[in-house]
Amino acid sequence: MNVYRQSKWMPGIGAGYALLFIGLTIWLWLFTDDPAPWWVVPTVLSQVALGAFWIFSYFKVGLFLRGDHLIYRTSLGKAYQIPYDNIRTCTQKGTRITISTDQRRYAIDIGSMVGWSAVYPTLLLYIENRGRRDLEVVS
Repeated sequence: MNVYRQSKWMPGIGAGYALLFIGLTIWLWLFTDDPAPWWVVPTVLSQVALGAFWIFSYFKVGLFLRGDHLIYRTSLGKAYQIPYDNIRTCTQKGTRITISTDQRRYAIDIGSMVGWSAVYPTLLLYIENRGRRDLEVVS
């Protein structure tokens, strides 16, 4: 089984981003005499939430290549199990892999994954060796 996840730097970047905005807000409240405008608190909360999202997405997002299927987990935690037999087309454009089945089309952004340049060739090997032999591969 091959596992592709986001970079190990993602939680650190997310924590640093959230702490930066928390620190700026504390600095603003401590060292200014004027009260903060009404939009400061929602802005800070949204930026802290974005940092937390980056932290949690590291643990959620992944592409797992198994024996007869692949599992793609999104940043919101939804998991898609795609059997290799159901894959009709598999294309790569830049850092996006598009997988089409009879029921659905999946667009997977692999740019932030560790070893992303090896994902597409490895995925093709899994499809060819464990799935359909008449797969249409478009490069």
